Amino acid sequence: MSILPFFGVFGVFLLLLLIAAPVMVGARWVGAGYTSFGRALLAIFVATLITGIATSLFHRSGTLVSLLADALAYMLILQTTYLRGLAVTLIQWALTALIVLVALSVALGSVAAGKNMLLHGGTPQVDAPSGDV
Repeated sequence: MSILPFFGVFGVFLLLLLIAAPVMVGARWVGAGYTSFGRALLAIFVATLITGIATSLFHRSGTLVSLLADALAYMLILQTTYLRGLAVTLIQWALTALIVLVALSVALGSVAAGKNMLLHGGTPQVDAPSGDV
């Protein structure tokens, strides 16, 4: 029996959680009517569709169109006002940027540690307990 399907399902769940969590947090912070995982995923899906349509109509102002379209989707799906939808969008963008920065720093730190280990010809060693308390 292979363990690979477990990691595949776990990886997909983790990815969905990382995508939906900032929207859930933003919805809770602004007091939206719905704050569940399913509603957050649905809101992200609808926001992506609206953003795709809006950016195909207005080519030159992608970020602004995305901001306004996401707020509209969050307003409709999460049962909140448009201004609170804007706040959810800004919170989601900030938290997503923070998640990406943390993931990048972990990845780059691991790469740097591996490079340092390769350059100095060492293998990772765990210090044995000294016995002194």
